[in-house]
Amino acid sequence: MNSLKALDERRDDIYLTLDRIEEVLKTFEKRYEKKKEHEMKKCMKLMDDNKTITFVAAKVEKEINGPKTVEAGKTKDRIKKFEEHLKEVQTGLKRESFYFYDTGVEGSFARITEFKKIIEN
Repeated sequence: MNSLKALDERRDDIYLTLDRIEEVLKTFEKRYEKKKEHEMKKCMKLMDDNKTITFVAAKVEKEINGPKTVEAGKTKDRIKKFEEHLKEVQTGLKRESFYFYDTGVEGSFARITEFKKIIEN
C-alpha cells in the first residue's frame, strides 16, 4: 500500500520529467537538425508504461480497499474485546488479597506467583 501511495505522490514529478525529456529531444532535433527518433520512441514508451502502471495501481488499490476495510473493522472489534478483558482482569486483581496487604510479604509473593501461572496458561 505504501508503494501505491509513493507512486501516486511521485506521479506528477514523473510526468514532468518525461515531458522535459520529450521537449529537450524536440528542441535538439530542431536546433541541430539531427533526428532522434529512437530516443523519442523510448520516451513515448516510458510515458505509455507510466500510464499503464498508474492504471494498474489504481485498479489494485480498488481491489485491496474492500478487504482492508473489513479487516480494519475486525481489528477494532478485537481491540475492544481485549480492552474489556483487560478491565476484567484488572478488576479481578483489585479483589485479590495481595492488593489489600492482608497476606503479608511472603503470602503476597506466593499469591502473585500463583496468579502469574494462571495468567500464563
